[in-house]
Formats: sequence, C-alpha cells, structure tokens
Amino acid sequence: GQSPLGQSPLGQRPLGQAPAPPRPDEAVMPAPLVAAPKPYSGYTFWSSDFHISPIADLKDLFKPLGMKIIDKSLSGHCHLKKTCAKDIRVITKANGINLGKCPNQLRRDFFRAYVGDPQMRQVDAFLCHHACGLCEVGALVGTCWYLLVLVGTCWY
Repeated sequence: GQSPLGQSPLGQRPLGQAPAPPRPDEAVMPAPLVAAPKPYSGYTFWSSDFHISPIADLKDLFKPLGMKIIDKSLSGHCHLKKTCAKDIRVITKANGINLGKCPNQLRRDFFRAYVGDPQMRQVDAFLCHHACGLCEVGALVGTCWYLLVLVGTCWY
C-alpha cells in the first residue's frame, strides 16, 4: 500500500516509479556473486601426517558423523593402513617434518601447487598431528577452512 503522501512505506520513491539512474560522479558497484551454501554433509579434512595412529583413530570417530579424511600419509608405516601419499605434491618425507631449508619457499610452492586443485577445494580443515608445521603449509591455500586442528602426538 501507499502512505498518505503517495510514497512507498519506506519513503524512498513513489510507488511504481523506476529508480533514478546513477549520477556520473557516483560509482556503481555490481551485486556480488554469492554461491548458495551447499547443504551440510560432514566436514572434509586433509592429513599428510607422519603418524598413522592419530588419523586412524579420528577416521573411526568421524565416520559416524559423516566426516571424511583425505589421508595422504608420509609415515614409514603407511603401508600397514594403505594410506601412503602417492600423488602428493611439494611435501615429501624429506621436507615435511621441518619444511626444508627454506620453509617460506616451500609454503609458496605448496600454495601454487594446490590453490586450484579440485580435491583441495573440498577441504574444510587441515589435521596436523606430527608434524604441526604441516598446518603452516596448508593454511596458505585458504580454500575456506573453518579451523586448523593441532594435536601434539609426541612429547619431549
């Protein structure tokens, strides 16, 4: 309905009248493109760990909750669980614990290797048990992770 003054209820312009075109000195910003949120189907975690036990435990705990772990293990015992990293890029058994001689370069290389990766785009969070430095590498890809899970598995 109209108000007594013939304007819309919000008082912006008369009802039925098109909005005025922007003035030349006004910046016109396009509406942002926002994808509709996908329905929750469980979080997806990435793990490139050097210890098979914590990930195996989490898989058992997360499965009933509909959560998935992409397990690309760097452990020397990964063959026991058939989770050895076969198609992983940049991170290796040699540089994964301490991120190599130049950690910043390794982080940049990992970012470049995975920023557009379809599998990485499914990842909600990185699991970092052993070694925790692997979370530093994963945090850079920024596919929309909600959290980084750090759990110390080795005590000195």
